[in-house]
Amino acid sequence: MHPTRSRTAARLPQRRNGIVRFNKLLDATERLIERMPVSDITLNLIATEADVPRVSAYHFFPGVDAVLASLYDRFLEEMLEHAVNANSGTAWQEGLRLMFESGRAFYESRGAAMQLVLSPALPKNINSGNRRFGRAIFDWLCESFAVEASDDLLLACEVLVEIVDSVWSKSYQEHRRITDRLFDESVLAATRYLGAYLPDGGSSGS
Repeated sequence: MHPTRSRTAARLPQRRNGIVRFNKLLDATERLIERMPVSDITLNLIATEADVPRVSAYHFFPGVDAVLASLYDRFLEEMLEHAVNANSGTAWQEGLRLMFESGRAFYESRGAAMQLVLSPALPKNINSGNRRFGRAIFDWLCESFAVEASDDLLLACEVLVEIVDSVWSKSYQEHRRITDRLFDESVLAATRYLGAYLPDGGSSGS
């Protein structure tokens, strides 16, 4: 027997043509999210927007949820890259704020990303995303500052991301954007929480 694919599990392409079509489908989905409610998007509509044969769309994705999950993963990778490149602060508090500012700027430039990641109604593996972000922050702290690696600190970094995600989701649901006030609240909550595990200051190790 062949295992049944999950509704959110995409079949990843292996060949060059497949990779091109796969990415065209994700690009098309991002454009559609910016123009219409996600609930109105279908796999056929995505294929038409991408100018990709429907059979190819169904080969890669069992349904729209799988496309959204793959698009979420791509957004996550882009956000992680932006965040890692932004954390040039001389103290961990400053570096953390710079990371958050980078994430906020990414959302502001990519409306579909903000809707997909911060809307609670849309399917995505948010727990996996928070763990990956938490791990990135943990690695940054250990590499850039005199911070001892520990399981407790790793867990704290994962919880930290969930705290910020909750505040930003609240802001998106109420204002359709991340407001200055709620951004500052997320930074305050994050730094105070992480401050229970880290010293108040600290110099960069680089």
